[in-house]
Amino acid sequence: MAPLLSPGAIEDAEAPPLDHGKLDWELWERAQRDAAQPGAPPLVEILLSAGIPAAEAELAAAARDLGIEWTRLRSLRIPPGAIATVPASTARKHRVLPLGLRRGTLLLAVAPPLDLAAIDALARRLGRFVEPCLVDREELQAAIERHYGLEADLVAATRSAARSPAARAPARPRPHLAPELAEGEEGVAVRIVDLIVATALEQRASDVHLEPERDGLSLKFRIDGVLLEKPAPPPALHPALVTRVKVLAGLDVAETRRPQDGAFHADVSGRRVDVRVSILPTVSGESVVLRLLDRAQARRGIEALGLLPEERERILAAFERPEGLVLACGPTGAGKTTTLYALLERARRPELHIVSIEDPVEYELEGVRQVQVNEAAGVTFATGLRSILRHDPDVVLVGEIRDTETARLAVQAALTGHLVLATLHARGAVGAIPRLFDLGVPPYLLAATLRVAIAQRLVRLLCADCREIEPPDPALRARLPEAASESGQFMVARGCERCERRGARGRTAVFEVLVASGKIRRLIAAGAPEDAIRAQARREGFRTLFESGLERARAGEVALSELARVTALDEGEEAAPPPLAQAAPATAAAAPTPPTIIEETPPLGPPPSGSFAVSSIGGWASGSQAGSGSGPAREGERSAPSGSGPAT
Repeated sequence: MAPLLSPGAIEDAEAPPLDHGKLDWELWERAQRDAAQPGAPPLVEILLSAGIPAAEAELAAAARDLGIEWTRLRSLRIPPGAIATVPASTARKHRVLPLGLRRGTLLLAVAPPLDLAAIDALARRLGRFVEPCLVDREELQAAIERHYGLEADLVAATRSAARSPAARAPARPRPHLAPELAEGEEGVAVRIVDLIVATALEQRASDVHLEPERDGLSLKFRIDGVLLEKPAPPPALHPALVTRVKVLAGLDVAETRRPQDGAFHADVSGRRVDVRVSILPTVSGESVVLRLLDRAQARRGIEALGLLPEERERILAAFERPEGLVLACGPTGAGKTTTLYALLERARRPELHIVSIEDPVEYELEGVRQVQVNEAAGVTFATGLRSILRHDPDVVLVGEIRDTETARLAVQAALTGHLVLATLHARGAVGAIPRLFDLGVPPYLLAATLRVAIAQRLVRLLCADCREIEPPDPALRARLPEAASESGQFMVARGCERCERRGARGRTAVFEVLVASGKIRRLIAAGAPEDAIRAQARREGFRTLFESGLERARAGEVALSELARVTALDEGEEAAPPPLAQAAPATAAAAPTPPTIIEETPPLGPPPSGSFAVSSIGGWASGSQAGSGSGPAREGERSAPSGSGPAT
């Protein structure tokens, strides 16, 4: 049988140093000498008594008995060239993983029980000498799935495309590609677009960027708020890939000079996903951004948001009232829409008529009448909200309060017996009050309607596989409350194979919750400055974003540096709140004071004028164009210097 690969055709495949954890050479030699003594306990027990974890002690002892090496797999950085030495089907069948080359010999990760005959046969098929290395069975299975998942298929497809005649031909601008697509080129584009979307979903990406560069093509996934480079298709296929995306989204394939927005739906491995498309002409060609919206995220309850128990109780207590204004505040990408959707999910009952006006409609919610902003058709937040209020709603969701007319209409709706949920671009919960003042809402009306303001940020979670305790930086420790500074244990993550060396995997939200108690509403009605409102809120148990996130940092879920980066100076620059060391304890949050009864005012007068389906990869069918403004929601983590969950 011919070898699978030519022995001389491998690049970037040098094996990394093996990782034996806490078991250094001196300890290993001493343990073997002790085990060789008459009447000595087994080697595993000696290693356990020396503080070596059980899994590593058993691996080391088994490897010694077999006369081979062993390693912890999750911490190794396996070079891409090493993975290419063994096909995915072979790796899955024999449960092996190539670690790289060592002096011309392929180091192969295997798990007990060892099948030496199968390894021998595999060496003959590969045409190389093979040296087995013992690893943990569960770690091996996870690593095979990670390295030979859909991204491996994407790499193989792009390499195959790079060898095609179409890819070797010089790229040239073509104003209308569809009629002249060669059959082979079109098939390659379909396959690669399918794999890009499926791989992005597998890796929990919120956005896909396909961007032409001066000398090539760039493919990036936004994962946990950070853009990561991925293997890019050949630049000559860029026009075909853009055309394929346009066809799926129902866009004009002949139009290359104007931006276009669209959408299509996908069923990938049983997951129903909405894909929003944005095409932007640049000097290098058309740039494509795909926004991936997993419908399962829209059905998350409030319990899954990451609120601390006392924060959740305060929100629900204010939310149970049948009228008033509930605000979700923060920058783009903070997760405001996800929070309001979770509240809507709780409010959804057959006896309630719920209507929303959004730009764009992020997810389709069962039992909610959702209206898409379409400025070309005259449907704005303000005009849409006017029509909604004549549609007999009980609960109204306003996707964003961004102008005076919308702000006044939202407050009027809350004043006349409706429960209004809205997002607002404000840096903090207390900062929402002067922001609405700036938008022209009278203080007495805001005092009469505001129930609760929620501010939030998304923070990256530490990777559970590589996190470890480390004292905080002295500058960060100075910001901590005294009790936390003295007794708190904080963690960092060094990066491992599972988290792709980033030290983070997944995101969660940190919150601050301002409940409009009677005293706070009186301050609002009087037009009190922001620092006075914040001081009163602190006396009632209000906690800042940093203080709320500190609970997660002490639990080892979030790095203290990440928390400081996301929440840095949110309050201090605006209103100089009391130092954190003087903050009310987290467990001392007082129940909100019963709201003061404010005499209802007359309603305001008129404001001033001024399916696409994939049963398996490659079975894509049809698409539909969304209305104006239906491009990808810009809810990636733009507020962070380095780059969500969900991002909306």
